[in-house]
Amino acid sequence: MEWCSKFLARCVAASLICLSGCAGQADHSASSHSTQVTVGGPLLVPGDSIRLEETDDRFIGRVSGMAVAPDGSMLVADGMQGRVARFARDGRFIQMYGRSGRGPGEFVAPTGIAFSGDTLIGIVDSREGRVSFLNYPEGEFIKSVQVDEVVSGRIALYKDRIWLGAQSAFTHTGMLVVDPTSGESRVFLNYPASIAESRVLSTRYGNATFHIGSRDSIFAILRGASSTLYLIDEQLEVASARAIPERRRWGAPPDLGPRMDAARSQQEEFRLTSSPFGVHQLANGHIAVIHFDQTLRLDPVHITNEGWLSVLDLSNGVACVDGSIPLSPDNFATVKFAGDTLYTVEQAVLTNGRAETFARMYSIDLSSCEWLPIQERQL
Repeated sequence: MEWCSKFLARCVAASLICLSGCAGQADHSASSHSTQVTVGGPLLVPGDSIRLEETDDRFIGRVSGMAVAPDGSMLVADGMQGRVARFARDGRFIQMYGRSGRGPGEFVAPTGIAFSGDTLIGIVDSREGRVSFLNYPEGEFIKSVQVDEVVSGRIALYKDRIWLGAQSAFTHTGMLVVDPTSGESRVFLNYPASIAESRVLSTRYGNATFHIGSRDSIFAILRGASSTLYLIDEQLEVASARAIPERRRWGAPPDLGPRMDAARSQQEEFRLTSSPFGVHQLANGHIAVIHFDQTLRLDPVHITNEGWLSVLDLSNGVACVDGSIPLSPDNFATVKFAGDTLYTVEQAVLTNGRAETFARMYSIDLSSCEWLPIQERQL
C-alpha cells in the first residue's frame, strides 16, 4: 500500500519520533514467586477480539496511538490522516475528532492520548510539538499548548499538569512537565552518561515512556537505556534505578552508545536495542513493561515488530520477563494498558487487499513465571 511506505519514510526522516510512540484470572501474588515450576515469562490470555467499524471515508490510515476512555470507548489516533477516531466497546464507529492540518483542533501526526477525568482529552501532535485539549465526548477544541522540546507520544494529565516524554539534546533530559495555564515547564530525568556521551542516543533515543502510579511515583524508561527502570520521586528527582532482566528480547548492550555512533544505517541502529513502548502499574502494585524489537526494512520502507511483556515485583526484587505479545510482525500496531487489561490495536491487510483494524484484549497470567532477581543500578 503506497500510503504506508510514504508515511514510514517521513517517520524515519523525522528521527523516529512517530514510532516511539503504537481472560483467565492472573495470579499476581508475591507468594506465587516461590511456587513457580515452569520456566517462562508472563502469558497473555486472550479476551475479546473486535473489528473496528470502518468505511471508505472514515477509516484508520495508520494506527499511531490509542487510549481507552472512562466509559469504555476506544480512541485510535490516525497518524496518516491527522485525526482521532472514537469507537464503542463493541467496535462500532461513533465519531471522528480533528482533521489534518496545523490550525486549532487539527493534527499533523497525533500519537499519545490521555484523559483528565471524564470530560477532557489531551492529544499529542508529535510532529508539531503541541498538545491539544478537547472536551469529551463532544470533541470540541478548547486550547492547545506548544512544547519546545521534541515530544514522543507519551502523555499523562495529572494534577492539572501535562506530563510528557520529551527529549532535549540541550539539557540532556527525557521528560517534561507543563502547566497548561501559565505555560511554565520543567524538564527532568537526566540522561545517564551512556546516553549523554553518545551523539546518536542523545539526539534520537532520549525520550522516555512512563507511568504515574500510586503515591505520585513516576516509573520511567529512557529509549536509549531500555533495560533500566527509573523511579522518580515527588521532587522529580531519580530516587533509584533497577535493571530489567533480559531473556528473549534484544535488550540494551552496555556499549550501546559507541555502537550506535558507529552504525552505518538506521537499519543497523534499530537492531542494536529494544525499544520501550509502555510502562504501567497494575492493581497489585507490580510494574508491567512493554518492549518492541523492531527491524527496519527499506524499498519499500517498513518496520516489523516483535513485542515483549515483563512484570516487575519491586517489593520482592524479582521480575518475570519477556513474555511474547501476540502481534503480527508485519502489521501496524500499538499497545496500551487500561487497568490490568492489555489492549493491542493492529491493522491487517486481508487477502482481498483491504486493510482492517482489530482491537484485542488480554489479561496477564503469571502462573508459568520463572522469577529473576532485579539488580539495583548505580545513579
